[in-house]
Amino acid sequence: MESSLTTPLVSVVIPTIKIDSFLREAVESILSQNYINFELIVVLDGLLVPQNSPEWMGDPRVRVVPLANNVGTPRALNIGISQCRGIYIARLDADDIAYPGRLQAQVTAFSNASGLVCLGTGTDVIDDAGRLIRKMIGSGESGRAGLLTRNTLVHSSVMYRRDVFLSLGGYNQLCKRAQDYELFLRFAAVGEIASLPGVFTAYRTHPAQHSKNTSPWKIYTREILRRRLDLARAMGRAPIGQVLRNVQWFTYQVLRHHGIFRPRYLLRDK
Repeated sequence: MESSLTTPLVSVVIPTIKIDSFLREAVESILSQNYINFELIVVLDGLLVPQNSPEWMGDPRVRVVPLANNVGTPRALNIGISQCRGIYIARLDADDIAYPGRLQAQVTAFSNASGLVCLGTGTDVIDDAGRLIRKMIGSGESGRAGLLTRNTLVHSSVMYRRDVFLSLGGYNQLCKRAQDYELFLRFAAVGEIASLPGVFTAYRTHPAQHSKNTSPWKIYTREILRRRLDLARAMGRAPIGQVLRNVQWFTYQVLRHHGIFRPRYLLRDK
């Protein structure tokens, strides 16, 4: 069976700063999906297409967007999504993996929920060798209230409506880190957020990972705190309650940054 290259329903976007074995595995996991009506946009952030390009670049379902200068994840994503034709955008990071049924499961869920704007999935957390660290299972329920407390979605697992994304102005380019949480908070202010209970993605943790260098003292932290208050207001929650939740969240970010707490996704299942 061949995919529709003229009117893909789903556009998968992978930004990357290097062409390596992790990227190859991520790309192949999308090309091996049991859902066929998609296109794959790979944004080379600060990379030119190599002369000896990898085999997957020749696949007709793949479009490569090379950026001569490194512009950072939020802008690279916005540029990549500006090239997308799908109604739905599916995200995958260049070091993560989508399991074969992921796109089909998410498209089916969207077709059954008109108010849904962003949908994640359960996720396997793996190390750099692909060994399982733990499972993070989606609740299958609305995640709006959960986002007032913490980021409940794994960026690499989400699919969202492109028209809603564009109406919100895309990724906030002030958020060099945590741009996913800031976006999810804006999504939740205008529609429903959910997470499929099944595990459809593998999230890889390794020493070079950007998220390990996230500081609580940057502008993206202020943006997230502001969006959390905006969401609380949109949901009719008392401002004082959200201020207290914000203090608790910020305190946790500081303690995590100093190594006092380990991120939840790094705690191994017993």
